[in-house]
Amino acid sequence: MSETREKTPFRTAAGKRPAKPENPTPPFEAANPDFPADLPFIGYAQFGVQCRPGAPDPAPVLAALYHAFHAPGGPKVVEQGVSVHGDGRAKDGLTTHIVYAYWRTPEDRDAWMKIHLDAVWWGRPEASSGPTGLWCERIDIDTARTECLYAHQDHATGYASFAGKKRSLYHGYFGALRHRMPASDWDDFAESPGIDMNARVNAETLGRDIEVTPPANIVLIRTSQDWSKATAWEREYYFRDVEHHLIHAAHALDGDSADAGCFDSYFVRETDAEGRVLERSNVTACFRSLDALEEWTWHHPDHLAIFRAAMDMIRQGGNAIMLNLWAEVTVFPEGRFTGRYANCLPATGLLPYFEGREKTSR
Repeated sequence: MSETREKTPFRTAAGKRPAKPENPTPPFEAANPDFPADLPFIGYAQFGVQCRPGAPDPAPVLAALYHAFHAPGGPKVVEQGVSVHGDGRAKDGLTTHIVYAYWRTPEDRDAWMKIHLDAVWWGRPEASSGPTGLWCERIDIDTARTECLYAHQDHATGYASFAGKKRSLYHGYFGALRHRMPASDWDDFAESPGIDMNARVNAETLGRDIEVTPPANIVLIRTSQDWSKATAWEREYYFRDVEHHLIHAAHALDGDSADAGCFDSYFVRETDAEGRVLERSNVTACFRSLDALEEWTWHHPDHLAIFRAAMDMIRQGGNAIMLNLWAEVTVFPEGRFTGRYANCLPATGLLPYFEGREKTSR
């Protein structure tokens, strides 16, 4: 993937980042999540059903998971969708069904998992053989190390369900993303040393159950594109001039990880629990550091194409666009992200990059 970068504008001559502005003047009105003081972490998990060619219908696997979600202690927010991989990449021809589950706390999530997860997930025959793989990425979202920018106050998906809204002061300039994270006042989220984006460890993964824990300060981003309230003009413009750039970028990130510092990426068509397609999509991607995400966001041609098309749409719409765009961005402290992959291809998730531990019991 080709890439052109200009001199990074958010560093001083000494290589330091500028401080958070003291009297910011936001270019437009927006909101950030306002988490309660007694909520330091949110419990989160991503479940994936990896369907290789010839895999059976994943509906029974997903139905078992959803049934367990309705048991006491299940997640408060569940969203889901389907990602189809292409472009001749390592996961070409796969269909991955992804479920996003949010609990108010990691303790709530872990208590539910202790009771249900082996039975409905790791204990299934699909986790040991055949053309289906199962994975789960268990993540603790640190509310001081996460941010989201909302254009609409009625936004209520993702972890917004656990937070109020407050006026955003820090947006519209390079570096604002990290300034929206409270922990940026004392933490520079430095990249962990020794990450090899060309690594290909855990080469033999089919039929195996492998757990991986990455180092500190990797980053998860989950965007959302919701056109359920958009006007006919907005929909036409979005599908004609914006979305194809988004799909290309997501696939390119997934297939050229070393170039952008991205471990994996999924473009997801969201559905309801019965599989009916919703008027919403998302891109879920994991980067090696916040630096890598910022560099790609502000300088890479793929993201610049998305940004320019979206800004043209907003300008032509007179800044009254009802298309709802947002992105949850989270930097993880060490030990707060665990990926487990059973009978999955070696290019799945974090498997290629970090040494794994074999799980011998289910």
